[in-house]
Amino acid sequence: MEDISHLVEVLCSSLTLEKSLFRLFTVLNQKLDADGVFINFFNRSKQAVSFLGHINSAGIQPLPAPIKVPCYFFQKLKKEKGGVLCIQEITDDPFTQYVLSQAIPEVKSFLMLDLFKDEKHLGVVCFYSQFSHHFCEKQAELLQRLHDPLALVTCNALNTFLLKENSELGKEKSKLLESLEIEKRKPIVNFLKHSPSLSSIAGQIEKIAPTEASVLVLGETGTGKEVIADLIHSMSSRSNGPLVKINCGAIPDNLLDSELFGYEKGAFTDAKQTRKGFFEQADSGTLFLDEIGELTPSAQVRLLRTLQQKTIIRVGGTKEIRVNVRIVAATHRNLQRMVEDGTFREDLWFRLNVYPISIPPLRERGEDAVLLSELFLEKLKDKYGLKIKPVLSSHSIEFLRNYAWPGNVRELENSLERAVLSSQSSQIELKQVLLNSSAIRAKEGNIGCPSTSYEDTVRQYFLSLLHQVKGKISGPGGAAEIAKMHPNTLRSKLKKLNIHY
Repeated sequence: MEDISHLVEVLCSSLTLEKSLFRLFTVLNQKLDADGVFINFFNRSKQAVSFLGHINSAGIQPLPAPIKVPCYFFQKLKKEKGGVLCIQEITDDPFTQYVLSQAIPEVKSFLMLDLFKDEKHLGVVCFYSQFSHHFCEKQAELLQRLHDPLALVTCNALNTFLLKENSELGKEKSKLLESLEIEKRKPIVNFLKHSPSLSSIAGQIEKIAPTEASVLVLGETGTGKEVIADLIHSMSSRSNGPLVKINCGAIPDNLLDSELFGYEKGAFTDAKQTRKGFFEQADSGTLFLDEIGELTPSAQVRLLRTLQQKTIIRVGGTKEIRVNVRIVAATHRNLQRMVEDGTFREDLWFRLNVYPISIPPLRERGEDAVLLSELFLEKLKDKYGLKIKPVLSSHSIEFLRNYAWPGNVRELENSLERAVLSSQSSQIELKQVLLNSSAIRAKEGNIGCPSTSYEDTVRQYFLSLLHQVKGKISGPGGAAEIAKMHPNTLRSKLKKLNIHY
């Protein structure tokens, strides 16, 4: 048997795979007369064949790009341990033909040695020729005897390759995370663009959103509490999950259980099929409980139990179902005072009030009103298919800076829509629209209206609104639709203001 010690010595003469392979090719080619040699492996992370080295008679060659492998070739990747494949016509091996047609198309025949180390398949070393029927079994036996040193050199090269690839993947991951962080900040950047005076609230949202803490959003009706819930959800780790919104004041107490927790088929007369409640619908996401202060004492008890145990039981069912939900609640009421009065449970308040966020009313944010009006006018242009975006007159801009805005952002949006619809030109006069539909309170008397209390202003607004709709609360053209409130919420508001309709 031929001594191959000198071949082993040549192969191990360099720490670089390509140099070792080049020297081996130069010496061994006296017996193989090959046109070239390459080493490649199947890169599972990319589902592609990647090359570690390629040598031909001209010397060390640039490495071909990784070659994606179609799924129907995967079975071809199962190799015999350490075997040599002697192929006289490349068409006899469709898998190799597919790979080399994209990398070294001149190959017609080859000797291919599978390389293994510690039971792990490393890849292949392949001596090839541009002629068919070029290699013989004796040459295959010689290549087989070089398995161990070739496997050692390939193993070292493969480790170096994978370390470099992991480093590149780490850089790509960092860039991706940075990009995701920028994407997650976009909503808050847009929020600040239209409400710069709420920068402190934006900071609070950025701080609390990534956590799992419950948030209680406090503010007058129409200040944008729902927008805060949207931001918290979109900037949290639950952003890919559902955001389910509930107006607690709109659910009658006798329907609360079926709405929140769902029901089983046959639980009551109209239960034709099983239905998931809001908690299950929000599983792995966020549940926004708007107007939480409107819940009755019995409803508060049922909600508290679910928040404590993180399980629900459907109406008509017996099985406890675990729910993974983050709670964001909101109210215009003073819950702490309600706790003191005994109308709101203290333990539920503690459960919800983990991180409170208070939104100041729009009357304290004159410049925000100007910026928000630009946003709403852009939306109205798209909504009504206007060719030119409506603009506020200089008088209107000064007016909205000083107006009391008892309905806050909701009133601003609604007023702008009415102004756009009633205007005969693209320039909007906002003052007359508001004078015709609601009472006005000016800051420091700048527009000549008597100073009144905030509650009186709100009361006057709703009285004027009810007069306008002739006492109609719900349905198309009703007061609730115009004020953009749920009818039950509006009725509750009117009751507190002692307004009869």
